[in-house]
Amino acid sequence: MFKLIKRIIYLAIFSVVGFYVISYVSGGENFRWFGKETERTGKAIKEFSEKAAEKADDVRKSDGFLKGLVIRTYNKIKSIINSKKKAVKEEIKDNTTDDNSTPNKTHKRHPQNPVDEKKHGSNN
Repeated sequence: MFKLIKRIIYLAIFSVVGFYVISYVSGGENFRWFGKETERTGKAIKEFSEKAAEKADDVRKSDGFLKGLVIRTYNKIKSIINSKKKAVKEEIKDNTTDDNSTPNKTHKRHPQNPVDEKKHGSNN
């Protein structure tokens, strides 16, 4: 908090000193030039904002097209995800055994990884 206050005070002091130095060296000509350039830049910004507003109005009017595009894309993605889920469920269903055979041995820390008995011996 104190750093922020200190920086604001330094900025204010630097601005006042800079103003007096520029005023002493060149008078008010630089400030008049800055005012004219700011005004010209302001006009350019105003023109750009008007063009952007017109474009935004056009987009708002064409809301139906964009909304339809988003809905179609969402439905496609949803159908792909659902088909993948269905395929995974079927694969799990196919991998389950109805006979009461013993399950494959798995690693102690990582039960999802089967143990290669040739390399590691038995798990008992």
